[in-house]
Amino acid sequence: MGHSVQEYMNKYGWEQGQDFDALVAEEVMGWTVNRNDGGRWETIGPDDPRRFIGPTVCEDGWIPSVRHEDAWDVLDRLTSYFGDHGFGVTVTFEKNEWVVIEAIAGDWNCPHDKPYDPEDGHGATWAEAYGTNFGFVLCVVAVLLVRKLRGELPKNA
Repeated sequence: MGHSVQEYMNKYGWEQGQDFDALVAEEVMGWTVNRNDGGRWETIGPDDPRRFIGPTVCEDGWIPSVRHEDAWDVLDRLTSYFGDHGFGVTVTFEKNEWVVIEAIAGDWNCPHDKPYDPEDGHGATWAEAYGTNFGFVLCVVAVLLVRKLRGELPKNA
């Protein structure tokens, strides 16, 4: 079943909440996050409205690691990011306890040991994790996938 979200949290020092949501905003969504002392951080994206990443759940906040509807923004971004070269995601719910998410960039039919090459669209890079919260698991998988594609993590991380 792969690695748990808890294992990645321990390995990379991630915690569910404002700091991790800001990391997702910057690394996956491509937004800039203005961190101010007021606690409600503001995102600025090239074509996106301003959004707030708050320390608590608030009506106008963007908190994909907590709120499922905000997590869909992350999935939409991954889908548009890989566009023509292919992107797939599998979500499996196991025994009403776990959600397992596997995401792959590139060719599903390609062996996983040939990393995805954005120039020619060949190869595949994948990331997977499991946990109890859909949004948090999806965000962890998204950050892992983006970091692998940038060469910041080994393919088997």
